[in-house]
Amino acid sequence: MTSNSSNLQLHQQHWLFGKRDLTLRSNNTLTVREKSWFRQEETTLPLELLQPNPTHASTFAMKWLLNSLFIGSISLLFGYLGIRFNAVVLYALCAIFTVFTLVLLYRFFVYTTNLVIYRHVQTNENFLYLWKDKPNREEFWEFTHELTRRIGLNKRT
Repeated sequence: MTSNSSNLQLHQQHWLFGKRDLTLRSNNTLTVREKSWFRQEETTLPLELLQPNPTHASTFAMKWLLNSLFIGSISLLFGYLGIRFNAVVLYALCAIFTVFTLVLLYRFFVYTTNLVIYRHVQTNENFLYLWKDKPNREEFWEFTHELTRRIGLNKRT
């Protein structure tokens, strides 16, 4: 996290979801720059839109993990049988099930999260997602405490 004058910055990176730069500005706005493989966006949010009490969410997507392990074992079985009997059909089935396993693993990583979520003040919907402890615990908590403090100060005025 870097700070210049009264602006605070937090740089987050996730191997699957891309990069996110958050800048907490002195004019009570938060600028979020997101960059992933297929898109790049910049959004400026007034702090009045956020509730000062974030939600902490941690999930482990067990069903996606078990599904990917099951389909992966079927893929390995077809691969083994393909090598054993030298059958092109079994190689094709192995390839299809391997792709399906990779899709299921992707879903597992998407739904296994550790987030801090700020909600919209009027609709109470999840509005701003932050990856917990990225880039490290101290920088993350310093940034979120300052963000929460500024949102709270903004609500009082």
